Amino acid sequence: MKRGISIEYDKHKDCYNIKKKRGTLTLEEIQQALNEHHGEDQFFIFFDTNNSFYDDQGVWIDVAPKGDCVKAYTYDTVKRMFGEVKQ
Repeated sequence: MKRGISIEYDKHKDCYNIKKKRGTLTLEEIQQALNEHHGEDQFFIFFDTNNSFYDDQGVWIDVAPKGDCVKAYTYDTVKRMFGEVKQ
């Protein structure tokens, strides 16, 4: 895995968090991190594009991202979350 990229499993959300300290994660980097940490499988990835928030006083704060982060869920986890579709 490339330097500056980390992956950790979130037990509460049943997903992998893949982070890159600087720059943007590429699909190849995400795939490599998941294959090294979990092994080959099928994943759904979610991008959080929200870089702003309201502070405690209700003031809108724009935040420039310093890195990139995605959440990756296994196909089996997504099936459990939404129920398996019967055909």
